[in-house]
Amino acid sequence: EPEPVVEQIIVSRPRILSASRPEKIDWENAVNKGGLSVNVTSPETVSFYRSKAAVNGYLSGFENTATLRWELAGTEQSGELLLRPEEQFDFELETSAQTETLRLTLTASSEGYQDSKVILLLVNDETGPQILLDDHAAEILFSDEFKAGGKIINSIEDNLTTEIKSAGFEIIGSFSSSELILADDGSFTIKADDPAFGNIGSDPFIIKISCEDYNGNISTEYLSVINKPLSYPLTITTPSEGSLFNGNIDIEGEAPGFKEIFWDIVGTGLSGTVKTVDSSFSFPVRLSGIGDSLMLRITAGSGDKSTQATRTIYNSRTPPKLQIKAPSTGDYYRDSIFLDGKLLQQDDNTSILDTVKNLSWGIPSTDSSKNIIFFDQDGNFGLDIMTSSSKGLLPVELNAEDYNGNTAHTFILLQDGNINPEIVLESPMNDSLFGTYIYLSGIVSDPYDGSNYAGIDRVDYTISSLDDYNLEPLTGSLELAEDNRFDIQILATELSGRQQIDLTAFAANLNSSKFSVEINRGSSDITGFILDSESNLLSADWQEVPGANNYTLYLTSDGSEPEDDNARVFKNITPPLLIDEVTSGYLYKAKVKAETEYGELWSATEERIITRNGLFSLSAIEEFRQIKLNWNSIPASDEYSIFRSSNDDQEYKIIKDHHIYTSFIDKDVIFGTDYSYIITPAGHEYAESNMVKASILKAPEERIKKLNLLSEFAPLDIKVTGSYGYVAAGSDGFRIIDLTNPEDLTVIGMLETPVCRSVCVQGDYAYLACEGKGLAVVNIMDPGNPFVAGTRPTINALDLDIKNNYAFVADGESGIKIIDVSDARFPVRSASISDNPSTTLRISGKLLVSGSESSAVIYDISSVLNPGVLSEIEIKNIVSIEVAEGHCFILSKTSGLNIYNITVPESPVPVSSFVLKDPKSIVIDEDYAYIADGKEGLKVLNVANPAKPRIFDSFALGTAVSVDRYGDNVIIAESKGLSAVRTFLNGVSFVINSLLLDIKAGALSLFENLALISGRNDGLRVFDVSNPASPVEQQIENLPQYAAYSSVHDDKLYLATDSDIISVFSLQDIDSGLVEEDPISTFEIDSTIRSFSVQDEILTVSADDKGVLFFKDGAIAGSISSPAAKFCLIKNRTAYIADYREGLKVYDISNIEAPGFYESIDIEGPDFLLRSDDTLLVSGRKGIYILDISNEQKPLQTGFIKTYYAEKAVIRERYLYLAEGYKGLSIYDISTPDAPMLLSVCDTVYAANVEVIGEYALITDLTGLHTVKIFIPDWVKQQ
Repeated sequence: EPEPVVEQIIVSRPRILSASRPEKIDWENAVNKGGLSVNVTSPETVSFYRSKAAVNGYLSGFENTATLRWELAGTEQSGELLLRPEEQFDFELETSAQTETLRLTLTASSEGYQDSKVILLLVNDETGPQILLDDHAAEILFSDEFKAGGKIINSIEDNLTTEIKSAGFEIIGSFSSSELILADDGSFTIKADDPAFGNIGSDPFIIKISCEDYNGNISTEYLSVINKPLSYPLTITTPSEGSLFNGNIDIEGEAPGFKEIFWDIVGTGLSGTVKTVDSSFSFPVRLSGIGDSLMLRITAGSGDKSTQATRTIYNSRTPPKLQIKAPSTGDYYRDSIFLDGKLLQQDDNTSILDTVKNLSWGIPSTDSSKNIIFFDQDGNFGLDIMTSSSKGLLPVELNAEDYNGNTAHTFILLQDGNINPEIVLESPMNDSLFGTYIYLSGIVSDPYDGSNYAGIDRVDYTISSLDDYNLEPLTGSLELAEDNRFDIQILATELSGRQQIDLTAFAANLNSSKFSVEINRGSSDITGFILDSESNLLSADWQEVPGANNYTLYLTSDGSEPEDDNARVFKNITPPLLIDEVTSGYLYKAKVKAETEYGELWSATEERIITRNGLFSLSAIEEFRQIKLNWNSIPASDEYSIFRSSNDDQEYKIIKDHHIYTSFIDKDVIFGTDYSYIITPAGHEYAESNMVKASILKAPEERIKKLNLLSEFAPLDIKVTGSYGYVAAGSDGFRIIDLTNPEDLTVIGMLETPVCRSVCVQGDYAYLACEGKGLAVVNIMDPGNPFVAGTRPTINALDLDIKNNYAFVADGESGIKIIDVSDARFPVRSASISDNPSTTLRISGKLLVSGSESSAVIYDISSVLNPGVLSEIEIKNIVSIEVAEGHCFILSKTSGLNIYNITVPESPVPVSSFVLKDPKSIVIDEDYAYIADGKEGLKVLNVANPAKPRIFDSFALGTAVSVDRYGDNVIIAESKGLSAVRTFLNGVSFVINSLLLDIKAGALSLFENLALISGRNDGLRVFDVSNPASPVEQQIENLPQYAAYSSVHDDKLYLATDSDIISVFSLQDIDSGLVEEDPISTFEIDSTIRSFSVQDEILTVSADDKGVLFFKDGAIAGSISSPAAKFCLIKNRTAYIADYREGLKVYDISNIEAPGFYESIDIEGPDFLLRSDDTLLVSGRKGIYILDISNEQKPLQTGFIKTYYAEKAVIRERYLYLAEGYKGLSIYDISTPDAPMLLSVCDTVYAANVEVIGEYALITDLTGLHTVKIFIPDWVKQQ
C-alpha cells in the first residue's frame, strides 16, 4: 500500500501585545507535498471572523479540471466548485450568527491525483483571557514523550489567574477533552499520557486550548500536531509462560496509560473487561473442565493504539488424592458404617477448596450412584452411610473430581455383617407328627466362623399351640455341642393338636435368625419308628422313650393292620430288632408298643416289602419305534412305577406311575439310544425289579434308497442350487454336476484349481475356499464352461459363506477374512476378525456363527465392516455349523450334535444333544437334519422338536463328508465319490374331486354316510359321501334357511339357526329326505355364538360377553365368565376353555352350578380345542400345543406343531388332520406327542374345515367341497 500523505499545518505563534485586539496572526498555509495542491490566498490558516468571511485562492499541480469541495463544520454551509489550472476560487461565508471557533475544510480532487485537503480555523473576534503558548517547533510530533505547555493571563493584567473561571483542552474532531491544571502563575502542561489522547487515531489533529474568565470572555489557542501511534508497555506478571492451572488461575499485570484492559481465553468463550488501578490489573478466572493447553490474551487500547500480551498455560492432569482412614477392605458392615478420610493437596500452593470440585460416594448397581460428601478446608471428611438394607459383599466407591475434570476413584469392599446364623432343623420336619416326646435335632451354622464376629451365643425354643392361643407355651434354651449341633427330647404329654416350634439363634455379633415348623399331635406316641429290609431280613428301629420298661413289636405279612389277634408278636425287645423268616414280594406292616409310667405308648404303623434280586422277572421286547416291557406280579402291590435311564441320561426317571398292568409300551424312544428299565411297586421305590436293557429296531420298510454313485473324483463338499450340484473335490478341483436325473449323475463342467476345500454359490458365481491359495471366484453362467473370474490369497481358506457382496472366509488360525466380491474380477479384503480361529462358519441374517477346535463364536454382522462378538459357546472340535428357525446346530467330533437356542444371540441356551460317532457335515431342511456321519454314513434326524431330536433313519455308505438336499433326494459327498439317495419322508396327498357350490361353505359335520355343510345365509346342504370320491347332494325337505355352526350328537343335529340361537333337529328321518320342520328344542343365547359342542349330554356354548354356558336337560345348568372364550371342551368333570385373551383356562365342573377355577396356561390366542383320550390339542396363534391331561386339573405341555394358519382339525386314531388355510391339508403322526411327525401334505387346496372318512379327507372352503386322497408312506403304516 502507498505511504499515507501527512497533511502538515505549519503555524507560528505571535505574542498578543494588547488586550484590545491581537495583532494579525501570520500562520502559513498547510502544504500538500507533491501533486494536487490547495493554495489559500485568504483568509489565513487561523483568522478572525465577524459577520462574514471571504475565502479565495487557487488549485495547482493538476491538468484538465479539479473539483473543490468546502464545508463549514457546525453549520449547514457547504459547496462545490469545478476549476481549471490556475483558475481562482472566491466565495463568502455567512458567520453573523456564529459565536464559536469555526472549522473550514477545503478538499480538492482530480482524476488520477491524490486528494488534497486544507483546514482553516475562523475565530470569533472577541476580547478575552490570553493564552500564552510556549515556543514549539514548526512540526510538533505526537509520541510517548509529547509535551506542550503555556500560560494563561488576564487580558487586562498579566498573571492575574484569579480571574480565570475554567481552562481545558480538547482534540478537535473527537469527543476527547481534559481539564487543564493551572499553577499559581497560570502555567500548564499537556502530556501524552493524558486520557484525552486515548482514541486519537493516526491522522493529524489540532489541540484546542480554551479558557474563560468570570465575565464570560473566552480565549482559545490551537496546537497542530502530526500524530504517531503511542507505544505503551503492557506486561503480564502472573501467570508465567508455560505454567500449570488447576481449576482457578490468578491474572496480574501492568498497563500504564490505560484505564481498562480486555482479556479472553482463546477458543473457550471466556472473556471480560477489567479496570486498571494505578496502571495495574489483577483478577481471578475459573478454568474448570477446560482443555489441555490454553492461551491467555490481554488487550489494551484499540486501533493503532492497541497493544497486546499473551501467555500459554497448561492443564494440570494430576488427579486429587484420596486417603481412606476407615473402614478398610474386608471389614464387616452392620446397620451403618462411618466413612472417615481425607483429600490430600495436589501441590503446596493450592487450597483443596480451590482445586477439588466435588467428592461423592456411591454403591455401584444401585440408586445410590452419586452422593455428595462435604469436606473442610484441610480436606477432612466423615459421614455415616446406612447399610441396613444391604446384603452380601458391599462395594463402596468414592470419586473425587477437580476443576480440570481429573478424577480419582477408590473402592472399599466390605463383608456383610448382617448375615444371620442359619438354623438347619433335621427333626422334626414341617407337618410331621409328634408323640409323647418332641425330638429336636439339628445344627446352627455360624456365617462368620473364624472372624472377630464369630460365635453362637445361644438358641432358644418356644412351643406354642396353634389351636388355643390362651395356652402357655413351652420355652427353654438348647444346649449346643462344640460343633453347634443340638439334640434334645421335650416331654409333650400335655400338648395336643397343632403346635408351632420357634427356634431363635443369637450370634455373638447380635445378629439373630428364627426358624419355625408346624407339627401335629399324631396317633402314635413313639416317633422315629422305621421298618427296613436287609437282604432277606426285616429291621425295625425307633427312638427310645425315656423311662420305658418294656417294648413289644407286632408284625403282619398280608398288608393288614397289625393287632393282637393277627400279628406275630415280639416281646421284651430293644431297638434295633432284626427279624428273619420273611418272604420277598410280600407287604409287611409293624408297630411298636412301649410300657411307661404314663401307660402304653404306641408307634405309628410302618410297612415294607422284602426285596431281593429277581423280585420281578422284567423282560423287554425290541420293536420299531417302541419297546414293550413285561413283568410278573407280586402279592404286595397291584400298581407299579416304571423307571428308565439311557446312555444319554444315566439318571433313572419315572416315566409311568400307578400303572395297573404288568406290561407297558414305551413309545418315547429314539433309534440309536440304549435304554435301561426298572420296575417297582407304586409307592415303594426301594423294591426294585431286575434291570433290563433295550433299544428300538429300524423301520421294516425303506425310508432311504440309494439311486446312484458317481466315482470319478473324491469330493469334499457339495452345495446344491437349482438342478446343479457344485462340488469341491480337493486336489481334483471343482466340478459341476447335472442333478436332473438323480439316478444318472453327470459331470457337465469342471475346473482344475488348487486344493478346493469348500464351495458356496450365489447368483452367477461359485466361491471356492482353496486352503493356502485363498479365495477363488468362478463364473458359472454357463455351467458347462466355468472359468476363474478373480482370486484373493488368504493364509488357509477352509470354509466360506456369502452375504450380499461379501465373502466370509474361515481362514484357520488367522480368523475370518471379509472380502468384497462386488467386482468378481478384483476381490478386495474389507475387514478381518482375528480374535478367534475359524475352521467352519455359517451366516443367518445378521448373525455369523464361527466354529473352531476350541469354541463357537456368534458375531453380529449387521455392520459387515465392523462385526462384533455377541457370545461364545464352549464346544470343542467343531466340524460343521447350521442355523435354522432360531436354533444353531453344531457338529463336534467329540460331542456329536449340539443344539442351541439363539433367538437371544447374546445368551445362547443349550436345548439338546445327540450322540454321533464320526460327524463331518450337517444341513437342515424343514423338520429334518441330514448329517454326514463319516464312517457311519448318512444320518437323518427329525428335529421338528429341537429339544428331542429323533432318528428318522440311517444309511450305510463310504465315509460321508458332506451332504445337501435336492428335492426328495440327498446328494452325499463320500470317500467313494458322489452318491444320490431317495428319501421317503412323507407322502403327498392329492385332490381327486371338487364340487363347486354357490354357497360359502362353513362348518362341516358327519352323520352316518352324510356330510352336512353349513352355509350361513345359504342354509344347510346335505351330501351323500358313502363314496367319498364322488359326493352327491341330497334334496332334504325343511332344511333351515340359516345355518352357521353345527354339531352332530347321537341322531340329533345341533345347529346355529341365527347368530344367537341354537336349534336341535332330529336326523332319524333324514335318509327318507325329510327333517322335522320344527326343532326338538331351542336355546336362546342372547349373545353372538362363537362355538358349541355336545359332550356327556351337556351342551357347551361359547358366546360373546356371556363366556361359557352349560345346558343340561334343556335348561342352563351353569356358566363361567370368560368374555373372550372361543371354545370349550369337557373331560369328565373338568372344562377346558380357549380364551383368546387369557389363554387356556381349566375349571372344575363337578358342581356345574358353581364351577371352580383350577389354573390357566399361558397360550397366546387359543382358538379351538381337540381331545383324544388323555391328549388335548390347543390351536394358538403360533401353532398347535399338545398337552397331556391324564392329570385333568394339571395339563402338561408335551409337544408343539408350528403353524400360523390352523383353521380346523380332527383326530383319527394316531393321526392329526390339520386344515391350514392357504397351506392346505397337513397330516401328522401324534402318537409320540413330544415329537409329532409330518406324514403327508396336500397344498393344492384352501382348507377351511376337514373331516375324514377312511382314506379320504373332505375339505370345505369358500368355493365348495373337495375330496382329498390321503397318501401316507408305507413305512409309517407298518409300524
